[in-house]
Amino acid sequence: MRQNLSIYKFKKLAIESFKNGLRLHFDSILLYRNQSFPSSFQLSVYVGLNKNRKVIDVHGRVSLPTEIKDRDAKKMISLLNDFLKDQCERKFFYAFHYDIAGKDELLSKQLYNKLKNWKHRSGLRTVPLFGNLPKKSGG
Repeated sequence: MRQNLSIYKFKKLAIESFKNGLRLHFDSILLYRNQSFPSSFQLSVYVGLNKNRKVIDVHGRVSLPTEIKDRDAKKMISLLNDFLKDQCERKFFYAFHYDIAGKDELLSKQLYNKLKNWKHRSGLRTVPLFGNLPKKSGG
């Protein structure tokens, strides 16, 4: 007999998973600052086969934690950090981002300021996500 996950449990799982992801992200920053680059990198991404575009390259070599250097960890942390800042900015602009209120509450000014403490950028985007959009008018 197949049972479905209740909406309450689904939302709870989504919120707790997001909280855990944020904890792991900030742990990876702490590890990076303590020069533990392989561990820092692993908290940001799984070690294994490389990807070629969106496809896993099964013929490529396996990446090992001992091969992870400062710049690799910094790049991955920066990419995730920029993504999380984008999520916060989107939530601030639209007043919501996810369809789950508990996840939206996590995208706070406090989180955004904590993310801004990471001074490195991924280099994938040169302007703020909502920097050039007109401000919403009241009414």
